[in-house]
Amino acid sequence: MIHPRTATLPRRGLLALAPLLAARCAALPTEPCSFAAPNPVPVAIAGNLPFVPMTVNGWPVTALLDTGAERTLVAETLLPALGLPQDPRRRAFQTGATGRTAARPLAQLRRVRLGSFEIANHMVAVIDRPGMNGPDGNPPQLVLGGDILAQHDLDIDLPARRLTLHPARRCRLGAPPLPGRHYELPMRISRNHVVTDIEANGSPTDCILDTGANLVFISRERARSLGIGDAELAGAPQRGVRGINNETQNLSLARLRTLRIGPELHRDVPVFVGDGAPADLVIGTPWMGQRRIFVSYTNLRLFVAVPAGMPAAM
Repeated sequence: MIHPRTATLPRRGLLALAPLLAARCAALPTEPCSFAAPNPVPVAIAGNLPFVPMTVNGWPVTALLDTGAERTLVAETLLPALGLPQDPRRRAFQTGATGRTAARPLAQLRRVRLGSFEIANHMVAVIDRPGMNGPDGNPPQLVLGGDILAQHDLDIDLPARRLTLHPARRCRLGAPPLPGRHYELPMRISRNHVVTDIEANGSPTDCILDTGANLVFISRERARSLGIGDAELAGAPQRGVRGINNETQNLSLARLRTLRIGPELHRDVPVFVGDGAPADLVIGTPWMGQRRIFVSYTNLRLFVAVPAGMPAAM
């Protein structure tokens, strides 16, 4: 065992580290972040899921706002209206609700517009149809995923039914553009997913924040490690879900004793147990739908506004 006060780095080691430390310091942003006056995109809620208006190649569409989708998806039925052929030479692999991966053809969208932001020549995966209905009672034509969302900083305010986008850039982010009290969660990006750390039944757990999920989902393996066994799930109520590959899965209802998200402590939390989760835990709109959240993909910062009269449980 080396005593801390006697553990020293040789001089040549310090000299070797100097360029690395200098490069790291130089890479840190020095200019403070600034945010223009908001020009929010309206959000409609259907089935406890958020939908936003967009235009694709000048054609108005309704899109599911889905921070849990790795890439943007377009319904095959929309392609004739847009005059877009599928590209059979290029395919993307999409993982659905059961964890099954399927190869999907790609199509190139010439212009994608969301609010005041426009993206040109963007490749998206083609699916048969999304497995949910939008505000008009029909499936949305588009699933707006992390490949496009990550090109912005997002102010997601589902209680107020609005989404504000800011240009994504490296800057020194002090306070986010959120009113009142807020707290910060650790953040990292994995396959365009927003991942943070929470505690489930007192155990540290990876968690994806997913506006495209209207439930709280936990993987079967993680549920077992938290004391939720197969015997408990055998007679539990079931809920069917449909994935992007049109596969279905029955999820089993269970309850977490505690769920801690930052300073929030929730007790006796209903969760659905199943297979194919991209993380140990997926938290959707039962929590996100009651909070205003600021996500800076570029600076890897995640803030949550503390709402007045915060509910004690989800």
